[in-house]
Order: sequence, then structure tokens, then C-alpha cells
Amino acid sequence: MSTGTVRDDSTTRDGTPAAPGGLQQGLKRRHMQLIALGGVIGPGLFVGSGVVIRSTGPAAVLSFLAAGVLTVLIMRMLAEMTVARPALGSFYAHVRETLGLRAGFTVGWLYWYFFVIVVAVEAVAGGRIVQLWLPDVPLWAVSLVLMTLLTATNMVSARSYGAVALFVYLAIAVAQVRMRRKLERTEPERLTLKMWLFPWLSRLTIALMAVVIGAMAWLPDSRSQFWLSLLTVAVVLAGYELRRRKGPADMV
Repeated sequence: MSTGTVRDDSTTRDGTPAAPGGLQQGLKRRHMQLIALGGVIGPGLFVGSGVVIRSTGPAAVLSFLAAGVLTVLIMRMLAEMTVARPALGSFYAHVRETLGLRAGFTVGWLYWYFFVIVVAVEAVAGGRIVQLWLPDVPLWAVSLVLMTLLTATNMVSARSYGAVALFVYLAIAVAQVRMRRKLERTEPERLTLKMWLFPWLSRLTIALMAVVIGAMAWLPDSRSQFWLSLLTVAVVLAGYELRRRKGPADMV
């Protein structure tokens, strides 16, 4: 398999021929823009934002702003690692390289679990919106149809999650700091895209993520989500240990 990032069906980014079965570029810039837009604007935005506004009032603006800033910082850190180390697996591979097999295994499966739950949440939220036009159709039926469509679309082409995403993002942030230190020592030429104000902004991001997770554990309304998410992490780690003892050390 070619080690470079594929630009088209026959060549990699460095101009060498791409091996059969290697990474292929199947999405154009407009596809990526639409995927990003669809990831931001979805049923959860319309349904979830209403719940937040009803609970917090005007403070919802600050909540969304803080979440947006943290997301931008995490994505910038991820972008630095991806540009420096293009790899199949994205942040899972980066976490695995910098924090070890156990951390990589945990992050990979947590992210899978996160999106399995998100599909169901989005389907239910979308079903509630569709019911505004089809009030006689049961919610479960609408949600089932939407979930089937979402699953089918994702399979055809590339074109209780609570704090799970926070644990994943925290691992990404820690991995970025460690990878940056390593690249500065060994391959500084790969750092063509860098995190802003490193290392202070990276450390601040990690601290803020830890504060958010701590707040979830402290506040009664989110405490159950925190413990369920922590239980999920424990289950994944237990799965890693079982597989490590039964299988090879190089695991996904």
C-alpha cells in the first residue's frame, strides 16, 4: 500500500504511483464542505438547542460559544497531526502512535460507540420534526425509516453517548501535544500546519476539557451521563485486555 495520501486514482501526493487497494480520493472539495455543513446543521441542532435554551435561558449563547471554541481548538490540533502524519484511521492512529495500543484501542471503539448512539439520537430527533407534518405516523416508525436511510447511505458510499465524545477529544488533545514534541525533535519539516500558540493553547484546551468532564461529574443533571460514559470506557478497556491476552499485540 502506498504510504502517501492519494490525490487521484493513480498518484499519491508526492507524485508516486498509488498501489492497488491504496487510499483513493473519492470526495471533492464541495462534498467535504457539504459533509461539514451537514454535521453542524442537523435534527439535533433544532431539537437540542430548544432544550438548552429552555433550561439555561440567555446563558445558552455562552454555552454554545464555549463549545464552539473548544471544538475549533480540538480540530486545529487534529489538523496539525493529520497533515504531519497522514494515516488511515485519523486520530485513532495518532493516539495509538503517541499514547500506546491501549489508548488507541479505547479511542477507536469509543468513537464507534459514539456514532452508533448518535445515529439513534438523530433519528429520534428527526422523527419528532417529521411528525409536525405527519402527526398520525408513530414516532418509532418515522425514526426507523430515518435510521434505515442513514445506515443505507453510509454503507453505499464514502460520499447514552454523554461524555464519550469528551473523552475522545481529550485523548486527541493529549496526543497532539506528545506528537508535536516528538516531531519537533525528529521531523520538524513535517510541521507545515501548526496549532496556534503551542504549547499554551494546547494545554489550555486540555484543562478546559478536564473542567467540562469534571463539571459533568459534579452537576446532578449530567452526573448519570458521566458515570455511564465512564462505564463505557471501562467496558472498552476490559475488552482490550481480553483481546490482548487472546490475540496478537497489534490490534485495532
